[in-house]
Amino acid sequence: MARRVEQEESYWPGFVDALSTIVMVVTFLLIILGVAIFAISTQVTHLLNEGTAQTAKAQANLAQQQQVVAELASQQQQVRTDLQNETAARVAAEAATAATTAQLEAVVSSKTQSQQAAQDQSARLADQLDKAETQTTRIVEKLQQTAGALAAERAKVEATETALESTRQQLDKKSEQVARLSRSVATLKEAAAPKVTQDTAVDAENVVRITSTVVAVDPTEILVPAVQQGEKARRVDVTSAQEVLTVRFQDSAIDLTAEATALAKTFVDANGDALRQRPISLWSFYDGASLSVTQAKRSAYFRLLAVRTILLAGGIDPASIELSVRTAEAQTEVDTVKAFLK
Repeated sequence: MARRVEQEESYWPGFVDALSTIVMVVTFLLIILGVAIFAISTQVTHLLNEGTAQTAKAQANLAQQQQVVAELASQQQQVRTDLQNETAARVAAEAATAATTAQLEAVVSSKTQSQQAAQDQSARLADQLDKAETQTTRIVEKLQQTAGALAAERAKVEATETALESTRQQLDKKSEQVARLSRSVATLKEAAAPKVTQDTAVDAENVVRITSTVVAVDPTEILVPAVQQGEKARRVDVTSAQEVLTVRFQDSAIDLTAEATALAKTFVDANGDALRQRPISLWSFYDGASLSVTQAKRSAYFRLLAVRTILLAGGIDPASIELSVRTAEAQTEVDTVKAFLK
């Protein structure tokens, strides 16, 4: 039996070896798992940081895009406001054109009733009015296309107005000097015959060449206050001077006021005999450099008819009166109507 016991095998060393091997394998696997977990956590952290940076960048881009959208919306609103302003300005210009057209039609109608001899010319004026309306429409369209140049044009207009104001002041001073000289000449020639004399005939061109004329009426200047009539009336100066009779219209006046009419009638009554002896040539001058030549010609023609009416009321034969609308050669002739004896 002792042999049998000695011959039995011991399993404990093998068990310990197997257990040690298992423990070492498990430990190795845990080390590998820890390293893997550490590497994975590092990569995850890196990816999270990159994702956070990309998110922040995307948010910044989104904020920038929102700002751009807000600026575009503001610009769009400004464009709409400008368009509304331009539309309102165009409507106002059209309304002003319509009002001017209505006033001109009313003036043409009243002149046609009182002066039947001017019907043919009134028809031509109506055609010119249609052309003026067409040109006004084209000008309104061009104004919409040239809105950017309005500031420069306004500056030029202001400079021109300043120059015109200076020129008007100089002309007023010269007119006063001429009036004083005319009074002196009339006083010196008061003893002469009370008839109008003229050494040189009226030139057929746009130039008036008169050496001397004498009228037995002192030169008179009238300042007509503004009154309310359709369009606000302007001042009118009526002066009996060397050209037999000179009627100076200031600003945009067309009709003679009551005071101006009375003075003109006084002149015609005082010199009626002399005026009936020769044919009379009435010249109405307008500014050829005006922006609206058609309007300037129309105003000059209406002024011509107003002076002609005064002559007819004084007993002057209509057949002896010749009418002419001309371009002013000098600035002092603009907006004047002059009567000459042939």
